[in-house]
Amino acid sequence: MFCMHALANHPQSHVGIDGRPEKPTGLSIQDPNKPENNISGGSHKAPQAFQIFADAFDTITDCVDRVHMKTDIGSSILACILGGNYSSYIDQRRIMRSLK
Repeated sequence: MFCMHALANHPQSHVGIDGRPEKPTGLSIQDPNKPENNISGGSHKAPQAFQIFADAFDTITDCVDRVHMKTDIGSSILACILGGNYSSYIDQRRIMRSLK
């Protein structure tokens, strides 16, 4: 099981669990069945993924703040996450109903 707390408290070094040099933007993922094996070979885009999650968090936080301050009347916290412009779907359904 992956534990962020354990990862955060793990001392930083320049050599990974597999004896190779660590990359500052890479991940080290220890194989639970073979502790000396680093299974993070495909994690070179981890920083981009982390940035996307950080941006999403900021967007949701801003929306939730607007809902709590009542500046986004009629909205809900769930709308912050699932909201979008669904007008094209509504228009398409109207057209489909008219074809009956």
